[in-house]
Amino acid sequence: MSRAYTKEEARKKFLDQIHNTVDHWENESRAETSKEKLDGLAFSILSMIDGSTMQIPSINIVLNPHTDDKEYHQEKGTNWFEEGMIINDDCHLHEFWHNKEE
Repeated sequence: MSRAYTKEEARKKFLDQIHNTVDHWENESRAETSKEKLDGLAFSILSMIDGSTMQIPSINIVLNPHTDDKEYHQEKGTNWFEEGMIINDDCHLHEFWHNKEE
């Protein structure tokens, strides 16, 4: 009978996918330099988070700053991150990877 994956199973699938992606880019002959392999790895992991693979669905990245961060940054006059902000709910992160000015 079918059922939802458990949290542990989902976590394992996520980590297994990253391990497989590392193995792929380690052996990717079209990427000649370490920089090209690392760039490909980063792009692939972002694509995976965006749901561009069949192995796992898209994943939201939710900010979870320390509870004292906002007050600390306000006292310093600097910007802070908001609790619960989802940074990829309206975009695909891998589409921004090669545009470092974004």
